[in-house]
Amino acid sequence: MAGPLRNKQGCWTCRLRKKKCDECRPQCSNCQNLLITCYGFGPKPDWMDNGEKEKAVANSLKQIVKHTSRRKAVVRPPEQRGSPVRIEPKTLGVAVGAVPVSDPISLKEHGDSIRDTSTIPGSSERKDDNGYTALDLISTDDSTLLTHYIDHVLPLQYPMYQPGVAVPGRGWLLDLLLRSKPLYHAVIALAACHHRIFTLAEPSRANALIQQEENVQVCLELLNQAAQNDCRKNGLGMLAAVTQIMFFELFNHQGCAWQAHLSTAINMYRRGHSNAFAQLGLNEETRWILSADLPLSEGSAAISREAAGFRFFSGTLVWLDIVSSITAGRTPLLLSHHARILGAGSQTQLRDIMGCENWVLFQIAQICRLHEDKNRAIQKGQVDRTHFEEAATGIKLGIQFSISHISDANSPRGVAMHEDPRILITRMFAHMAAVYLHLVTYGFEKLDYVSTAFQDALAILKTQRSSRLLLVLTTPLFILGSIVKPGDQQFFRDILSSPPLLDPFLQHRMRILPILEEIWARQNTPGFTWNHCVEIAQDILLV
Repeated sequence: MAGPLRNKQGCWTCRLRKKKCDECRPQCSNCQNLLITCYGFGPKPDWMDNGEKEKAVANSLKQIVKHTSRRKAVVRPPEQRGSPVRIEPKTLGVAVGAVPVSDPISLKEHGDSIRDTSTIPGSSERKDDNGYTALDLISTDDSTLLTHYIDHVLPLQYPMYQPGVAVPGRGWLLDLLLRSKPLYHAVIALAACHHRIFTLAEPSRANALIQQEENVQVCLELLNQAAQNDCRKNGLGMLAAVTQIMFFELFNHQGCAWQAHLSTAINMYRRGHSNAFAQLGLNEETRWILSADLPLSEGSAAISREAAGFRFFSGTLVWLDIVSSITAGRTPLLLSHHARILGAGSQTQLRDIMGCENWVLFQIAQICRLHEDKNRAIQKGQVDRTHFEEAATGIKLGIQFSISHISDANSPRGVAMHEDPRILITRMFAHMAAVYLHLVTYGFEKLDYVSTAFQDALAILKTQRSSRLLLVLTTPLFILGSIVKPGDQQFFRDILSSPPLLDPFLQHRMRILPILEEIWARQNTPGFTWNHCVEIAQDILLV
């Protein structure tokens, strides 16, 4: 009988699971609701062979459904919960200032009804000597969510961030969010969102949804107020808040909203460099330390915390800007700052933020610029192949030289290379950079040129598959996965379609495997280039 379970037009995931598919594209609702990979509607996947590969994929999907379905946050309509609830924005105190931004922060996706923002119930506030507004008391619910953020959400955003016990540790973050209301509400929203997904109690899920929505709305309203008032005090807190809202939109898979927020944060950062960081409202001593790129030990505890916060978000924005440039096919917007931030001896070290050494991200940024320059030259019909090849060769030699010198000497004293994940992460990103450069230069031709880099990376993945390591390898997995041969495709499917990399909270990652499946299906098509891959993946952030 030809019933709905045999719909031949459904996605390949629903066909495999023998479920009715609503055929929504690019991902059907069934797969999105269950937080499983939607294998799309293109050519029949190679693994669908009625054999072991198909069985392996089916078993993987079953495990994910089992893992996530009982945790899926489904908030029932008010009439089904006994007492009605309303999602209304929380109220709060006088807004502290922000550096002006060139891009407006839209409230359309979070509702247009902005209410009074005069007080935070259950809290009191004070102002320090610099005029920052700080909270002395916060509600029990907010206190719980702040702890939840630090314990559970921050490690998902920054798996490799583990500051030592020395000052300032993580104290700078707590200090900053308690002095910046937009950042405070952005962090509460992220924590509530995570709590809503992983809690089992229905009343708790409903309450978390309320907290999530009201805190997002208040955060955005405060940011808009600051932008309209051209206020510069505590601009660092505003910069941090926009960055956190960017993560919120990304993790909730709210279309391309993350791009607008990332662009706004980058513009704020660039303006903040005017007049030696004065537009960020930083302490004069902090500005001196940052301008001279001095160690944090040169300042007092308060100054060290402020400088640590600035360097953390500086590194974060440089990292996100570079990664987003790969799938946007453009030059990183902060490229002019790379020599100072990513240069040898810089006090801003990305290995302490996202796990990879500065020099690798610097080379990846150069490849991004080379890609855009090549495309512009082609469009103008002015391709200087000699210049392009010289530039590509220079980057290639830089990668090869640096990776040959990665050794146990880079690890902390007494820590072997295989015990220090930052060394492995750096190697993975370096191998990825070699493959990325090849794709920009040759496309999918002459892949044997990068077979050594690919095989070395594959060996690391197969022997060092710790949860902490995989969480930060989204970008390498995508780039390396784009050239994988059919025999290794299932290996990448398993990694990209199961925990820890595929987490119910990190919904944006669900799109990565379907994009790779499309690339695999088309990579042998005549004329298929890396530019086609960029077109397929241009609105995804590989973090």
